[in-house]
Amino acid sequence: ALEYVDEAVTDLFNRLDKRVTPVPTIFTETFRSLSECRNTGEGRFIGCAHLLLVWVHSHFWKVDKVSY
Repeated sequence: ALEYVDEAVTDLFNRLDKRVTPVPTIFTETFRSLSECRNTGEGRFIGCAHLLLVWVHSHFWKVDKVSY
């Protein structure tokens, strides 16, 4: 279901090696939820879209002085 992470998922990450991070899973679930809201035309994203955008920019747009 949307809007929460199942306890089984959090338990899985607790049992895995500490080098494994749940961030991609949470990001994917958020993206899937946003897509579902858009496709159905119903509901709305319950969360902070601005905070999500800040997080995405801080993790995916790290480019060091690229010369074009």
